[in-house]
Amino acid sequence: MGAFPEICTAGLRRGYTVSVAKHETPDESRTELTPNDPADALNRAAFEGNLALVERLLAEGAGIDGTDSRQAPLVAAIEGQQWELARWLITRGANPNAAGDAGWRPLHHAVDLITDAETQNGPMPQLEQNLLALVSFLLDHGADPAIKDEEGSSPLDVARTSGDLAVVAKLEVLLTRPG
Repeated sequence: MGAFPEICTAGLRRGYTVSVAKHETPDESRTELTPNDPADALNRAAFEGNLALVERLLAEGAGIDGTDSRQAPLVAAIEGQQWELARWLITRGANPNAAGDAGWRPLHHAVDLITDAETQNGPMPQLEQNLLALVSFLLDHGADPAIKDEEGSSPLDVARTSGDLAVVAKLEVLLTRPG
């Protein structure tokens, strides 16, 4: 692995963002450091499902819930369809109600991903099954099904706007179940 962890560590300590460009051979690969928010590297690693880098960045001080200006790594994992990493982040203390853009929470993103995928592509049973399981996991770990975004919409409201009645019915069962 060479100097990669040391470069990441040094860059993060100085407030830089770490971005990695992969190439055909290790000699062509490069690591770039840019003065930005270290949460960028954590979110990218979460989106791509790179558990080793997520662990390393968290160990070096990156925040598990992101920053005020960035989405939570949990949301990045959900958006990247990295179900196991999303579960891992929650079991390591990620806030299942962390607010991101427009006040959307992880549940808003998971629900939106289900309804968008099925509305645009038709039935996707495996994706739907994975996301419904993730919604259930989020709820089991403290996600608030009634939490509202900045426009006053709950995750169930987001689902209802899709018009996918079958998915909405499944989500209603999950999101309205007793605590």
